[in-house]
Amino acid sequence: MISSSRVAEPEVSSMLRWQDFVAIVAAYLFVVFALCPGTRFIGFPVHHDDFNNLAHISFRWYPSRPVSSFALVMLSRLGIPVYYTALHVLIVIYAFLSIGVLRRLLQVRSVPVLLLLPVGAAMLSYEPTVEFSKYTGLLTNLLSGVFAMIAMTLMVSGSGELADRPSRPLSVKLMVAVWVFSALSFWSKEDFRHLHYPAKFLGLCQTPTSDTLPSGTRNTAV
Repeated sequence: MISSSRVAEPEVSSMLRWQDFVAIVAAYLFVVFALCPGTRFIGFPVHHDDFNNLAHISFRWYPSRPVSSFALVMLSRLGIPVYYTALHVLIVIYAFLSIGVLRRLLQVRSVPVLLLLPVGAAMLSYEPTVEFSKYTGLLTNLLSGVFAMIAMTLMVSGSGELADRPSRPLSVKLMVAVWVFSALSFWSKEDFRHLHYPAKFLGLCQTPTSDTLPSGTRNTAV
């Protein structure tokens, strides 16, 4: 018997599968490098922002985006190869987390790797995807997006994976984690801050609890 009052931490691992990650990496390499021949894995500065960003080796306080500003300085200190590699990694992680959230919301237990490859390729075929891996200024967008997707992954981890399995409320520890990653997202890109607070608040407030579930679904045998 599984009580609906149990916390949802174990559900996170079932949402994020290494097979999915490998498929997303393969799809990314295909879209960015095979379909766009000539694309270099380690880019080089082109825009004036690229030169400005890579020249930032001392921390400057930006109240609107302290998280991404700190990350920018650290990556610039580590050098151009590390900076551009980080852009690739963040794009892949964002797509990977998105797949996990979509599977849970659509109540899909798993997706075959052969099917996930075209799905991942379609996700990554958005035209600016290649630019995200070349333009250093988009680090702020990528960091904000990845932190937001981590928060969403934790939020939906309590939803039932199957239609006959009731949702479970988030534990206090998970709620705190959601707010922490939400804050990191807010302070990575100021343009997105006003959108996240109400969304995260409503998501937490509307998480089903044992008191709101029908009496027949509060305890479900597996």
